[in-house]
Amino acid sequence: MYKIMLIYPPGKLYQRGEARSQGNIEDSSATSMRACNDLGYGAAVLLKKGYDVFLRDYQTEKASEADLLSDVKRYKPNLLMLSVTNATIYEDIAIADKIAESHRCKIALEGAIFYDPEKEMLDLLDLSNIDFLIGGEVDFIIHKIADAVFKQDGQLKSIDNVLYKNSEGQFISTRFHVWNEDLDTQPFPARQLMNNQLYVRPDTGRPMATIQTSRGCPANCIYCLSPEISGQKVRFRSPLNVYEEMCECFYKYHIKDFFFKADTFTINPQWVKELCHLIIDSPLYKKIHFTANSRVRPLDEDTLLLMKKLAALLSLLASRAAMKLR
Repeated sequence: MYKIMLIYPPGKLYQRGEARSQGNIEDSSATSMRACNDLGYGAAVLLKKGYDVFLRDYQTEKASEADLLSDVKRYKPNLLMLSVTNATIYEDIAIADKIAESHRCKIALEGAIFYDPEKEMLDLLDLSNIDFLIGGEVDFIIHKIADAVFKQDGQLKSIDNVLYKNSEGQFISTRFHVWNEDLDTQPFPARQLMNNQLYVRPDTGRPMATIQTSRGCPANCIYCLSPEISGQKVRFRSPLNVYEEMCECFYKYHIKDFFFKADTFTINPQWVKELCHLIIDSPLYKKIHFTANSRVRPLDEDTLLLMKKLAALLSLLASRAAMKLR
């Protein structure tokens, strides 16, 4: 059985696996580390395809490079994927080089920096030990790479949103700016491989699950990568699919706190109301807490009141104008 290792490498705490929020957690007084859902999603699809998967967040655990290299030596992966950030890319590549020196395997880097990158940017990086650069959504990519490389099932050139090396060692870019629509078909993140106790609410220290409710954003904020990397069309999971993931977290992992991850959680009021009613009419009602983000528009009083009814904690990250809603 082929072995695949998915990691957040050791180093300073940064928000990895994100398109727009790759913040420095250690130097922030208002940001907490969110769960490594990109690794969790990737692990889930790989497990479904029959691969042996090892997942570890060395960064948040504050584990060392020695810990990582020891795990690599013991596990002997056939493919190893590191999640990188723009700010840590040189340090992340240096760690990948050390892994390559200690163990021969295919190595992939995944992160927003590799979404349809310019050649001039890639020329600034020593990628001699790297085989794949993943810019798109991991859960639609990593298993296809594994299948093409290890099972000769499919071709690398047909995998969207990646760069792969040809026989001459040059990176070849596939098609970018295409996104998968049906999010309900994806398995939930493999939380059985994640250390869920690492990801907590900053005010209470209780475990908090990140649940991605949609992908994409129609806004044109000049400082944000989301529309470029995730698309300007919002791709929703069904409210029932989101609710079922919450139930798995609550009953299987005993997690009662949730962060609903979406670029604009309230962009479709009807969708929000449907999810709220599902929870209100379920055994989870009054047993969970949640936080979400929003823009001022669209945001209406009915939606806010229903969200307030849903849980004791309501944290809407919006501009001051939202405070004027009555």
